[in-house]
Amino acid sequence: MRSPEFHDSMPKTVGENTTFLVTHAPLILQVIRPPVEHYPPSINQSNILKESGFRVSLVQESRLSGPAVDVGLSSGIERFFVSTGNTCAFLIQRILRVLQFRRGVRQLVRKLRPDIVLAYDAEAAFAVGDTAARSIAPLVWHFHEVPEDQRKGWTVKFANRYVWRNAKKANLIVFPDPGRADVFVRDAGVESATVSIVANCPRSVTVPPGPTLRQVLANRISPGAGVVLYHGQIGPDHALETAVRSMPKWPPDAVFVAKGWVKREYAAHLNKLAESAGVAHRVILFDAGFQSTEEHLLPAPTWVGRFWNRFPMPGSIRRWHRTSVLNVWP
Repeated sequence: MRSPEFHDSMPKTVGENTTFLVTHAPLILQVIRPPVEHYPPSINQSNILKESGFRVSLVQESRLSGPAVDVGLSSGIERFFVSTGNTCAFLIQRILRVLQFRRGVRQLVRKLRPDIVLAYDAEAAFAVGDTAARSIAPLVWHFHEVPEDQRKGWTVKFANRYVWRNAKKANLIVFPDPGRADVFVRDAGVESATVSIVANCPRSVTVPPGPTLRQVLANRISPGAGVVLYHGQIGPDHALETAVRSMPKWPPDAVFVAKGWVKREYAAHLNKLAESAGVAHRVILFDAGFQSTEEHLLPAPTWVGRFWNRFPMPGSIRRWHRTSVLNVWP
């Protein structure tokens, strides 16, 4: 991203007849409901924006407790929390949490008057609503996941329907790959030209920062073994079970590393599935805490990419610049 140029009397025009002056670095307000520590691409995006000369503020529903708080975020990024004070799973209380988050976000938009509002996924888009437009701030919807019609999770289901019906409220809609964008274009009934494709803010890396994943897992990965790495939240809707079931067809020394946050119940399920497939010793669930998006890089043989093309599985695939690791993102 090109760094912004600032002048004491730089004109800024929004709409047809609205002109005012900007005498400071533009402020970008990022809105995300769950802890941002669960989303390394969003952390990376915050840092890139900050390094490019923008002021960056970030609001989420509640704090993430534990030592992982603020891991990876650059200093100078202002954080806000709309504490709901309620973690009960009853539907009415979940609805109250959603409404409280919505109210807090809109109050913050009016208070900060950001130059750009960046909402991540459907729940944040619903929370922002048209408050950004009323504050004369461009609104960007950045989706990690495709909004889907689902039976469970009524609050998420409602937010998904909101973005389908109100897609024209956003000045820019962003997806990380064309496949997800096409699904949203179909479901929301919008023109494909209105949706942009922006990768999840990868950085070009010449030398992987240390320690590499291979070094961290040296006692479980042999030096010459091929490694297929999945980096992201580990759950039942990310096709990891398909990957494990396919492993008997992989080269015998190939190792599958799933790196990210995982619930104990699902970890036990995947381990049992790997055991039944006879590949338990080749499946590694690596929940190392919330690290930066760079800390997962490791050298891997180039045959991995050719093998993956032969046995494709769901997920978007990206090769990092000047590395030979295969990354599978959710």
